[in-house]
Amino acid sequence: MDLPSRAMEPERSTSKETVPVVEYGKTTDYELGSESRRDSKREHEWLLSPLEPGKTYYIRVGARKPDGNGQVYAPQLEVTTLKS
Repeated sequence: MDLPSRAMEPERSTSKETVPVVEYGKTTDYELGSESRRDSKREHEWLLSPLEPGKTYYIRVGARKPDGNGQVYAPQLEVTTLKS
């Protein structure tokens, strides 16, 4: 997949339908934002943009059951964008 150097697209699959959330930032405080979706499904993806070239970002992807219970998170991702 070709993405601009200032973007990344985390993806996550679940065995059952879930409501996804992604949190991201330059620190593990995920200060740049949190995005959640209202729809429940098994395949989830986000486009995080704009990001700075050559910088490290921390991403945490979570999911909860459609009834709002049971929020869980996958292991944290640490990624570095490509330098321009």
